[in-house]
Amino acid sequence: MLLKEVIEALVFASQKPLLPKEIVAALRAAVDDSDDEAARALAKTKEPEVVALLQELKIDYIQANRAFQLTEQVNGWAVVTKPDYGLWVRQLYPESKPARLSGPALETLAIVAYRQPITRADIEAVRGVAVDGVMQSSADHKYRASNIAYVNDDAHAGLSMNLATAYPGAAGIARWNRSVILERAASRILLTEDFQLQRKAPVALTFMTPRIPSQGAPGSVLLSLADKSGADVSLKYDPSLAVPTFEKIALKDDDLRRIWGENLYRVLLTSTAPTSGGMWKIEMI
Repeated sequence: MLLKEVIEALVFASQKPLLPKEIVAALRAAVDDSDDEAARALAKTKEPEVVALLQELKIDYIQANRAFQLTEQVNGWAVVTKPDYGLWVRQLYPESKPARLSGPALETLAIVAYRQPITRADIEAVRGVAVDGVMQSSADHKYRASNIAYVNDDAHAGLSMNLATAYPGAAGIARWNRSVILERAASRILLTEDFQLQRKAPVALTFMTPRIPSQGAPGSVLLSLADKSGADVSLKYDPSLAVPTFEKIALKDDDLRRIWGENLYRVLLTSTAPTSGGMWKIEMI
């Protein structure tokens, strides 16, 4: 019995990749179950011998042009099918087929990749709306905004949608209609959040900006350019409904810094108390 054949049998039979030291351990352990002279001889094998024979087996499979190959992975050696045959092999394991990521899932993944480590609350804040800790579902395409309408003429540009359908029932959102209107002549943006919840919960809206935010008069946040090269923008809200907080986010990515500058800022408008609904009107001018 050749050492090379035994190594091949071990790698083939293993349900996980095998490290050379694990193969050596199996060769030595076989002596306990047998008085065979060949087993005792193989038990003296060293790791470098195993590695050399694994490399030979790898070449053997390549030269034989088999549908499988021997590969060295991070956690050991394994016999696997070639990627060329993946289309057919996957049909044997339908439950293992990779799921396509939805838009919300990709958005969340991008946030995690850019800002990690990050908490779920931070993810919700970046995405724009947080309601009782329930996020948009990424597992079912039925969770998406509905009743989307867009207008664009000489006087206005606007977008409206029903956000309630973008969340699962557990979020407890009975109604959430969002409307954004640009009034061209006045250079003004009007944002309306008309919502009804099934139970009282904290509500927060997030605005991202390269301008520096500061508290203005009651019900107003001033957004200023760092170099003061332009006029301030005012974000107006009802102070009886929401309170603003600001967060500075230092940008480390060179491409983002080139476009947005050194920092971005998060303006978070949070309800003054848990609420079951209302109509928030926010003006940017």
